Amino acid sequence: MGLWGITSGASYAGVLGDNNGGGEAVVGRTTSAVAGAVVGRNDGANAGVRGFTTASGGMGVLGQGGSGGSNSSAAVFQSVNAANTAPIVRITGNSSITAPQLLLHEEAADYARINFTNTSGGTYWAIAGGTNASTADARLNVFHSATGDILSITGDGRVGINAANPSSSLYLSYPSGVGNSFKLNNQTDGDEWEMYMWSSNDIHFYFNGADRASIDDVTGNYTALSDASLKLNIRPAEEVLQRVSQLQVQEYSFLHDPDRRNQIGVLAQDAYELFPELVKPSSGNATEGQDAWMVNYAGFSMVAIKAIQELNDQIEQLKARITELENR
Repeated sequence: MGLWGITSGASYAGVLGDNNGGGEAVVGRTTSAVAGAVVGRNDGANAGVRGFTTASGGMGVLGQGGSGGSNSSAAVFQSVNAANTAPIVRITGNSSITAPQLLLHEEAADYARINFTNTSGGTYWAIAGGTNASTADARLNVFHSATGDILSITGDGRVGINAANPSSSLYLSYPSGVGNSFKLNNQTDGDEWEMYMWSSNDIHFYFNGADRASIDDVTGNYTALSDASLKLNIRPAEEVLQRVSQLQVQEYSFLHDPDRRNQIGVLAQDAYELFPELVKPSSGNATEGQDAWMVNYAGFSMVAIKAIQELNDQIEQLKARITELENR
């Protein structure tokens, strides 16, 4: 070993170097592949090697890798006890935004990086952060060696998933195939909603993997599930014309609208008395937010078609009656 220091005292150093000039206080050198140039050992609760500085901008301990053109690490921390439950590296001290406990400084106009790997394969994870004069060009990236940037955050607050240069506050890019999309999961029962953009660029909504609705990429039209193969109890609808004539169409403003803009529609509670199939009443459980009554306005278009059909039948009957009277 280049240098070995040992002490059993609580306030004594195994190795102490003191230099008030510009050189090193302690230098250890070894050409061995297994022995250390400087070893500090402590059999008590203190430090095996302790470095401190009293000069502003100074360093208590400096490790330099790559000296003499070598491919070497500046420092390696290793636990030699597989049963060790203590952290291999522990950093303590009061920190702030300007005085962090750990600072990674890149010496070029590039990213500062931390890599994560193990013995299971040749791939690795990396977290890379880079500053820039423009906050829009500053980046914090989560990177995987097999797939590239997984998550990118810009200095001005944009977030990209599978997108290195997000152009909006939240930008999600994914390959084709259901499952590679945006998903909401209910932890209570495991049910899931999923939003996925097809190769045709239509947006589809899935519930537990089953297609429920879509939005057309050209017109923006919303289309709902209506496949005959998915229906049962199919039968002609009951007459609606009389109920339609009783339905009160109202003008109103919403309480939560500060501009009190005028709206035209029905009151859910009134519509429920005539068309309960098209109204979703309050469940009475407001634990997950406001639980208001809802109306299926798109469903009323089917009611309107049925009412027109009934009116047309009446018109045809009247026309036939008029023709009969004229022929007498």
